Amino acid sequence: MKRRLSKRRAMWDASFTGGVIHGVALAASTAFAEPNSVLPSFVTALSPARWLVGAVSAMLIGGQVLLQVVFAYFLQGRARRQPYLLGAVFVRATSWAVLGAVVAGRPGLSHGAILALFFALVTLFSATGGLGGVAFTDVIGGAIPAENRGRFYGFRQTLGSVLAFGAGYAVRTILRPGFRPFPVNYGLLFLLSGLTLYIGVAGIAFIREEHRPQPLRPPFRRYIEQARGLLGSHARLRSLLYMQIAAGAAAMSLPFYIVFARQGLGLPAAVIGSVVAAQVAGSALSNVAWGALRDRYGSLNTVRLALGLDLLTPVVAVTLGTLAPTLFPALFFLVGVASSGRNLGFSNCLIDIAPAALRPTYAGLNGTLTSPTLLFPLVGGFLVGWAGFVPTFLLTSVLEIIPLAISLRLTPLGARQGD
Repeated sequence: MKRRLSKRRAMWDASFTGGVIHGVALAASTAFAEPNSVLPSFVTALSPARWLVGAVSAMLIGGQVLLQVVFAYFLQGRARRQPYLLGAVFVRATSWAVLGAVVAGRPGLSHGAILALFFALVTLFSATGGLGGVAFTDVIGGAIPAENRGRFYGFRQTLGSVLAFGAGYAVRTILRPGFRPFPVNYGLLFLLSGLTLYIGVAGIAFIREEHRPQPLRPPFRRYIEQARGLLGSHARLRSLLYMQIAAGAAAMSLPFYIVFARQGLGLPAAVIGSVVAAQVAGSALSNVAWGALRDRYGSLNTVRLALGLDLLTPVVAVTLGTLAPTLFPALFFLVGVASSGRNLGFSNCLIDIAPAALRPTYAGLNGTLTSPTLLFPLVGGFLVGWAGFVPTFLLTSVLEIIPLAISLRLTPLGARQGD
């Protein structure tokens, strides 16, 4: 009994606690500016062009992945990566706070001016996410022992989901007719998103970064050659990249489920709050299970199950839209379950196969080389405009067979299996 309590106290050290605080703040912040519901609804209220919805999703994906190999090079050889992670999270929080303050404080701005400001700040938010993502993978990989990593991500997501669930009801209240006029109501959401994320900065500051000797940083050309050689020699990394690129097909439909609910099914704006709450509930009720699944059966099996749910989600969307439109928000419960499993599984797969000294390089390669996924939401936007919602959703389901098939052909990705 004493040994068990001692082990629990060791697990909940400063790094574990700080990382969980960051995760809780990030989850709540994301709920206020939810990429699959709040942001698409905001953009469609400013412009009828559906391709802009796909453009927002593409920017959120592309800004984080396109420059990751450059960020990884920048971080390589530096004794500390935590300050860059702190800076990235701070800039991301400030992006939402500035957007919220302007939109809520200047309601007379034209829709075109709001769109321009929105896309500029979303670009900044996304680009700094690329730096933060590379730094976070390395910092957490060194600060959290492998045997606690599944529980760490599970606690981050579960506790974050509790707060984000409350944020979902706040979204419903703020978007309720009569509470505040458009666009002030969305400005308040963005402001809350930024203020909440500032708490995440404090959480990152608690993490005790692992200090270890760093190799000298080579010239950039040589670094790229080394990265290419690494990619050519590491079959498991290539397989992980193929899976993630193919799994990105889910983004063809994800940002358009809420547009379908509002424009195709005629559901009111307040349903966005219910959608956020449902998605958060899916995450909250599944996260500990995902963490336990990863710790017991491995990251690859976690990914396999999540990809199976990704395949089913578009079919469920079509079924609910046809047979039970009023129950459509329940779809986002499944979205929350699947996305949590996918994120936890893929992030742990990368940590599993990456040697400690090369984590930033692996993270940079993984981010930059999965950049083709940013095309999926753009394709989805044009398909929705040309063929409609239902054909686009069904095509997404068919394409999700590909990453699931790739995952089923692989052996476990962990370093213990010979990586």
